[in-house]
This record gives sequence, structure tokens and C-alpha cells, in this order.
Amino acid sequence: MADPQRELWREARRHIGEYEARNSELTLDLQAAGRELQTAKDEVAALGKESQALRTSKDASDRATLGEHDKLQVHGVASLREEVEAALVKAAAEERERDAHLMALRTHLEGLVSYYSNKGSYMYPERGESGGDGGKGVSEPEVGNGLVLTEPGAVTVAPELTVAEGYEAAVTTEVCDAPAVMAEGSYSEHVQHPVPSGGGNTLL
Repeated sequence: MADPQRELWREARRHIGEYEARNSELTLDLQAAGRELQTAKDEVAALGKESQALRTSKDASDRATLGEHDKLQVHGVASLREEVEAALVKAAAEERERDAHLMALRTHLEGLVSYYSNKGSYMYPERGESGGDGGKGVSEPEVGNGLVLTEPGAVTVAPELTVAEGYEAAVTTEVCDAPAVMAEGSYSEHVQHPVPSGGGNTLL
């Protein structure tokens, strides 16, 4: 006849064995799951580092690109500023040159007017109150030899002047730039006056 006490111990040992076996299996499974979790954590950490590296690289590239763009913009602005300053300097120089040219031209024209006025007054004085016309005066003075001085610097040929009288019925005027005339220093070199071919008074 079996001992009930031994049967109870045998049954208890069997349950303890099953429990230990099951506990060992669960422990092994837990360790395997822990290793897998650690591997996953390592992968996540690696991905995070890679993502951070990519983000850092992209930020650096973007900063470099933006920096290069800013440098180009600054260089372009500086170049445009230099071009504007050069254009202003050139425009000022051209304006000064133009003003000097206009002043020289004005001086030349005033000299021409004064020259011909003085020449006309010296060579062809107008008849005034003491003239041979009885003091009446004339608006267009006759200067002799068939020439008429209508205004300062303008000499015309009177109708009575003919080729038979031995005169060249033309007045040739050469127009030139003011600086050239001023440099040569003589207005008479640029104006040819009529000269009698058969003798007589010269108008110079």
C-alpha cells in the first residue's frame, strides 16, 4: 500500500520541476527579448546619430551655400557701387570738359564779334553828323571799293561792284573749332577778305 505522504512529496517535486523548467524557459525568452531590444535600441541610436550627422551636414551645406550667396551679393553690391562712382566721376569730368569747351567757344565768338567790330570801326567808320551826307547818317555805311558793312562781322558786295573793276566778288569764311583758333591766336588767318586784282587799297 502506497504511502500518501510520499505521493504528496512526489507530486510537489514534479510541480516544482515543471515550475523551474518553465521559469528557465521564460528567463531564456526574456534574455533573448532583452538582447533584441538592445539591438533595436542600438539601431535606433545609430539611426539617430546618422540623422543628426545628416542634419548637421545639411545645415553646414546650407550655411555654406547661404554664406557663398551672401558673399556674391556683397561683391555684386560693391562692384555696382564702384561702377556708379566711376560713372559719376566720368560724368563730372565730361561736364567740366563740356563747360570748358563752351566757355572757350563763347570766348572765341565774343573775340570774333569784337575783332570784326573793331576792324569795321577802324576801316569803315560810319558817317555821322559831320559826314558828307549833311549830318543825316546812314543805316548801312558804304565803305568804299564797292563793299558795304551791314553789321559787325558781316561784309557784303555792293551791286555796283563788277568784275571789270578788278575785284573778286566773294568773301570766304572758314569756320573752325574754338580751341584751334584760340591756340593759333589770330582770327585774320581764318577769314579771307576781298583783295583788288588790279591794285588799290587792301582791306587788311
